[in-house]
Amino acid sequence: MSVRVEVADLCEGMFIVELDIPWLESPFMFQGFLLETPQDITKVRSVCKFVYIDPQQSSPQVRNQLSPGVQAEQIFTRQVYAPLKKETIGTEGNKYRESLHLARKTYNNSRLLIGKLTQYSVNKPSATVNVKEVAATIAQINTDVKVNANAITWLTFLKDREHYAQTHALNVSILALRFGHHLKLSDSQLGALGLGALLHDVGNMLLPAEILNKPGPLTAEEWTLVKTHPGLGNKLLQKNDIPPAEALDIVLHHHERNSGGGYPDGLKGDEINFLTKIVALVDVYDAMTSDRCYRAGITPYLAMQDIYKSSQADFDRSLVEEFISCIGLYPVGSVVELNQGHLGVVIATTSKTRLRPLVLLCTDADKNPQPVRTIVNLASQEWQKGKDRLEIRRVLEPKHAGINLQQIIEQESLSPLFG
Repeated sequence: MSVRVEVADLCEGMFIVELDIPWLESPFMFQGFLLETPQDITKVRSVCKFVYIDPQQSSPQVRNQLSPGVQAEQIFTRQVYAPLKKETIGTEGNKYRESLHLARKTYNNSRLLIGKLTQYSVNKPSATVNVKEVAATIAQINTDVKVNANAITWLTFLKDREHYAQTHALNVSILALRFGHHLKLSDSQLGALGLGALLHDVGNMLLPAEILNKPGPLTAEEWTLVKTHPGLGNKLLQKNDIPPAEALDIVLHHHERNSGGGYPDGLKGDEINFLTKIVALVDVYDAMTSDRCYRAGITPYLAMQDIYKSSQADFDRSLVEEFISCIGLYPVGSVVELNQGHLGVVIATTSKTRLRPLVLLCTDADKNPQPVRTIVNLASQEWQKGKDRLEIRRVLEPKHAGINLQQIIEQESLSPLFG
């Protein structure tokens, strides 16, 4: 539930979920944000007369200030809507599931190859990497990204805490290639980018598993050892079938940061190769949204907010903004609640309709699971007018919403196609 607040009454700690103007006409990068500073409040007051806040996402102090009487007067209540008619869903479902099935084949084959790579260990110091085989896999992934970008991006949410190294390497290559196409990189750049992304953490395979999978904080000695993995990976890849120089640079420098606070060489700004900057950004994004042995992942939406806040120090701000433009304000895999009450998962986005993506509905308006999931294109005129209007109200944590992303992806990508 949302509470209407006049901008004169705004205070720090309020979480804004709706403006009195369209989000696309506002100066705010994200839809839904916390007021953290007086400058944030001033910015809102400069463009709005009133806003709606979500008490549950606001600070405890704000929730306590909202007395029951005020909430009863100002609450923005949801009207009762008619059930969505099946005939208005359109053909998006069949088209999307067909592309998802094709992308799943590439994803599975790539996982098999990465499974081979992760067999290298400290007990096999003479191991080498078949770079030509990896390059062939990248070529297939690149083809899928070119024609099925949203479908194969959704598969990056087949995350596996027990096999993080495998899924992370594949996810980073998929996301980096998608970003590379968005940036209109050349074919040779895409080849080096994908190869470096897939192999960026190959040096970790030469480190003790008990350190990489340690559930608690690392000791100073262990952290020093972990920071050797870029150099180890770079050295391993030069044993034979040496990849392009830009791919090697990605492996060696993907932990460098814009401010110079990264490792192993403390590079900063333009000293860092452009393709390496792409992988550094995507690496952090996928790591933040993945469950690890020592912490749970966060939503894509929150990850992008955190990355944007730290972009000046860690990444080029312009590159981060381009990445947001590429994956959307509601990235594929985001669990969302619609204004009519439905819960769904964002499965496709475009730069032209960043606030109105393709959504797979998982429940009805009363939060009851749907026996057959339907897909709605929020950008369609069908959902932008009158009592049938559909729009995203807020982004939710999957576990809190009762949505099992991996189970849904498995079912949607492996189930028979239907009409």
